[in-house]
Amino acid sequence: MTGRPPQTSTPISGGSAVTPTDETQIDRALSDAEAKLDEARVELLFSNTGFSKYKESIRDFARDLLAGATAIARRNNADQISGSYVEQARDALVARPRKRLIVFLGELGAIAVGLSTTGFYDLIKTHQLDVAVLIASLAMLVIGLVAMLWALFAE
Repeated sequence: MTGRPPQTSTPISGGSAVTPTDETQIDRALSDAEAKLDEARVELLFSNTGFSKYKESIRDFARDLLAGATAIARRNNADQISGSYVEQARDALVARPRKRLIVFLGELGAIAVGLSTTGFYDLIKTHQLDVAVLIASLAMLVIGLVAMLWALFAE
């Protein structure tokens, strides 16, 4: 963009928010990136409105990524934004709904396994065989284990 070699980390300015000077630098960097995109002739793949939406999405993502990485670095009292902070911010931004669903099903599976253990505990504690409790506990155990294993291997 400016001819300088890329930095591995970005210094964080003092204070708790991005300063107006930082905003200007960010806008300039994003404008340079947009100009490079225009030079690459990627717009041939898009309609006019599609390409402008594409550039707008890139700008929004870059802003959100920078804000997230800066927040993580400040939370860790770091002087610079490291690559791991950028990766953490990216992962937080790109969390897919499918992944959230898988995690949720895994959590439900863990709850089902927990419920099944209480049923087994009650059977052991009372020293009486209650077939309904036994079947319900076994069913919860199987459902819970299947959900947990599915969530584990789906990632």
